[in-house]
Amino acid sequence: MLTRRAALCGSLAFSLAGGGARAAPEGFALYVADQDGKRILVIDMGRDEVADALALPSGPAALALAPDGGTVYASMPETGEIAVLDLATGKLQAPIYVGGEPFGLAATADEILAGDWSGAALRRVRRADGERIGEIAVGRAPALLLLDASRRRLYVVERDDAAVGVVDLEAMKRVAGIGVGEGPFPIAASPDGAQVFVASVRGGTVSVLDAASLTRIGEIACGPTPYGLAAAPDGAALLVVSQQGGTLSRVPTGRLEKTRAIRVGRYPEGVVVAPHLPKAYVMNWFSGDVSVIDLQSFEEVRRFRTGGGPRAGLCAKART
Repeated sequence: MLTRRAALCGSLAFSLAGGGARAAPEGFALYVADQDGKRILVIDMGRDEVADALALPSGPAALALAPDGGTVYASMPETGEIAVLDLATGKLQAPIYVGGEPFGLAATADEILAGDWSGAALRRVRRADGERIGEIAVGRAPALLLLDASRRRLYVVERDDAAVGVVDLEAMKRVAGIGVGEGPFPIAASPDGAQVFVASVRGGTVSVLDAASLTRIGEIACGPTPYGLAAAPDGAALLVVSQQGGTLSRVPTGRLEKTRAIRVGRYPEGVVVAPHLPKAYVMNWFSGDVSVIDLQSFEEVRRFRTGGGPRAGLCAKART
């Protein structure tokens, strides 16, 4: 597992829900993994400011939301644990020990799946009691995970193999691998799930995968070190974060070419589209802040300080 001091690495979580210029539903919040600060930050999406900070035993890398929307999970690679945040109470529960270096996460109705960065495996944990129930062999350095619940499928970004593994969640085994660009990391899906996008950090490209045929059908040149991806709610564009460039680009999915890039903070990583608001959030790792992007004008309209090193985020119902 890489850290800021070792090499360029990042984390992503994203929301594909909603769209349109309506007020955000009451109770929605942005949850951010602050790896350097060893915290989960709770962002008030109405005020665009930090509402709370929950201390963790070690730095979180990636986040996942339970299907029922009631729990946020955060991987903690340094301690081999998964943090558990109950959104109904707003309190952290006892962490789940999975061993290895858990990085990317996904949650089904029954299980948590954690990619072991150093173990070429997905570790399976029962959600009800946190008991380990097995593992699935995958490619080297499994990074971020993407759940396709409708197809009972999990996509695994296999960074050191330049591939995306496909895990059948009924059989609980890897059934396919799709070659992509060198050093893949962030992954996102179109709102209808028909296409999957995977960015190559070393190659500066985004591969377009067809979910039905499990083949690579296109490639987008997107600039240096793309470390974050999200799809616009209408599916017409991708948002691509360039870590070294310090920019967020908009890429129309119909043309597969970058059309505009705007400046954000230093070493940005995750990008999250807000539900029911025409804006997105970019987590800026090195500058310790979050950029707020107006998706209609495609401009940074605010940047607020968080401290630490925010890297990943997801939107979910806020605690009551």
